[in-house]
Amino acid sequence: MSQSTTPITELDEMHMLTEMPKARVDDTIRKVYVEPTSACNLSCPGCMRTGRDNQGSLMEWTVFEALLDGFARFPALETVSFAGVGEPLLHPEFPKMVAAAHELGLRTEMTTNAMLLTRELANKLNLAGLDQMAVSLDGTTQETIDRTRTGANLATIVDNLSALKRFDPSPLRYVPWLRLGIAFVARKSNIHELPSLSAIASRIGASFVLVSNLLPYSIEHADDILYDHAHAALSNEGMPGLPQWSLPRMDMTNETAALLSQVHRREWRVNLLDLDSQSRNSYCPFIMDDAIAVGCDGRVSPCPSLLNDYECYIMGRHKTMHAYEVGRLPEQSLLEIWNRKEYADFRQRVRDFDFSPCTDCSGCDWSETNDEDCFGNTFPACGDCLWARGLIRCP
Repeated sequence: MSQSTTPITELDEMHMLTEMPKARVDDTIRKVYVEPTSACNLSCPGCMRTGRDNQGSLMEWTVFEALLDGFARFPALETVSFAGVGEPLLHPEFPKMVAAAHELGLRTEMTTNAMLLTRELANKLNLAGLDQMAVSLDGTTQETIDRTRTGANLATIVDNLSALKRFDPSPLRYVPWLRLGIAFVARKSNIHELPSLSAIASRIGASFVLVSNLLPYSIEHADDILYDHAHAALSNEGMPGLPQWSLPRMDMTNETAALLSQVHRREWRVNLLDLDSQSRNSYCPFIMDDAIAVGCDGRVSPCPSLLNDYECYIMGRHKTMHAYEVGRLPEQSLLEIWNRKEYADFRQRVRDFDFSPCTDCSGCDWSETNDEDCFGNTFPACGDCLWARGLIRCP
């Protein structure tokens, strides 16, 4: 993709606002995922980075500065989430990044393994104005942590998170000074520890626990998923002969759990309290939430999952995912990238989500990559996206 090397002036951007095609009036950026670094201090066997250079790279300040400058063109922007394939705390200027975004009145979030969270660094993040921290924790015993997050230590993580607490004299207790949560990647080999996660959540003062499924990046983990049968119906409309099941709240006991599991496993159309279980199917949580992703080298993509090339396994099928770069900072401005016709057209395609439902079939040659699909969609084709199926979730 050819890229301009001439600096974009304010006059140029005004010209682009009037001359470049628009996707829709309310098409804007509300959330930005920023990858401070692609380096990590852990070597997790189930990570996308497995087999790659662990040294990674750091986002240069000129790239981040160009991003900050671009924020001014998007008044609806609300949140900057620092996350990616690397560990944000490895960036020596990470607190400065948080402070710069906070000074613009933006909500700041991050995802971390917390192994590097010293008391000094915690104080810096507090002063910088960090609003939320999601801690990746895929087990409640050191044995499980050793299998899922090589190099992590459960006791160290819990101790480090204590640095985030302050004393509240009114109820005489220590509470976190930011919104703290746990991001748990569930799989067959660790799901038995999910109930005991509440004790750790209580101990660290977590206000949320986000559970996601595993996306296997190697054949060794392909059988560790918990969604072999979590296929979604193409449509809840126009399926004659298939009844709509509506379930109420009820106690989840040994007796009810097994029976309800049978219903969910066998029936296509099930809702709980009139909330349809298929309502988030074919729904991109990034495009629909007006998000964008920026890699540590300045690459801009529609979502974090399209920032990198990688191999993965979808329902046991091998798939090659190719990155989709829609622009690059600082060579292009954020406004210029956002207004590219190709990118605007892609966003509308994802909103319509008329991709072939690869996840619902056994797979074919079209589903071996995200280059195109059998409906005639060109790169990138999103019909096999597990984020759009509600199976994989990000903080």
